[in-house]
Amino acid sequence: GGYKWTRVEFGYGWPHTLVVDKQNPEILYLGNRYGVWNGIDYTGVWKTTTGGMSWTKKNTGLSNTAVSKLVIDDTTGHIYAATPVGIFKSEDGAETWHFLSSELPHNLVNSLAINPDENKIYAGTNGGIYVVQDTMHVDAGTDKLTNAQVLQDGTATDLTGIASYEWSKISGPG
Repeated sequence: GGYKWTRVEFGYGWPHTLVVDKQNPEILYLGNRYGVWNGIDYTGVWKTTTGGMSWTKKNTGLSNTAVSKLVIDDTTGHIYAATPVGIFKSEDGAETWHFLSSELPHNLVNSLAINPDENKIYAGTNGGIYVVQDTMHVDAGTDKLTNAQVLQDGTATDLTGIASYEWSKISGPG
């Protein structure tokens, strides 16, 4: 016994999170928080379509590229990225990212989980664990969010064309 491990090259940095696209196992996404080597910044989201043989940086729309956690909603293919400034969402295979957590009380997000059956996103932050219902659709051309619904007594507005989510705290200090 045991397993035989094969090294998959990435470059330099400390990959913090890896996720596999269940529709195509050759597609992986990597989240990297640290790493500049020989003038190349390896932080952010990277994508491979070759099972790890080559990687492409996918940070368009990420205002902070220190990615600590990535998750994929297997029912929609949407990807969520946790960063020190909040959560970002991609609906197009990491080609573009949109900020998701403007109403999250604690934006230092270290972990994420998804319940795709109920469209819930859980965020582990420096101030506790929060949950939100994500039924919004991002129109990448206008950044307009529609079909908004949130949990409990929260509201989502679309008065200016940019909606907000209302996060509900479920555990943690304060």
